Amino acid sequence: MIEQPTHDQGERIPTGAELTALDPTFRTDPHPVLARLRRDEPAHYDRVLNRWVLTRHDDVERVLRDRTMSLDPHKANEGTYVRLFLPPPGQAANMLFSDPPDHTRLRALVNKAFTPRAVERLAPRIRRIIGELLDPLAGAEGFDLIEAFAGPLPVIVIAEMLGIDPANRGDFKRWSELDVRTFNPFLSDEERATVNSALGERDA
Repeated sequence: MIEQPTHDQGERIPTGAELTALDPTFRTDPHPVLARLRRDEPAHYDRVLNRWVLTRHDDVERVLRDRTMSLDPHKANEGTYVRLFLPPPGQAANMLFSDPPDHTRLRALVNKAFTPRAVERLAPRIRRIIGELLDPLAGAEGFDLIEAFAGPLPVIVIAEMLGIDPANRGDFKRWSELDVRTFNPFLSDEERATVNSALGERDA
């Protein structure tokens, strides 16, 4: 059983969006927020998102090793955080929210692309892509690092690993960004439906 210590009731505990990357402070440096939570309420029930936030190593390890726990949104209670990631009818389940044996099977397929030998074989091509992205920037007075380099680099590398035609990289990037948006627990029902509809085009 996870023990939850008492704390000064007059001091507000960070919760909800403050414990997500949607909060600028947490996104920039989450460690002070997590350290305070670990000190004051290491087993924190977030009533905004209906989820538990654990910050102690032993508690986290215990949950990760507990095979009775599930990541499947179908098994989550209505109104809870994980339930938000229930895929629409006909849409494939996300590997991140799958339980064994499905998760084990999918992870084994992905792992083949990231063995030390496979990554080493990619290194020369990645260096060439880096050069192709940086060469046009030479002599520029200024540029947006994310837009010009850090953003396109992983998109190009992953698209090539998946065998995606360069002509379709724009769609691949758009779908990837939509996938990320699905993790936003504060999307309205209308916004989530729009995102899911666009992703449905990808899976069609």
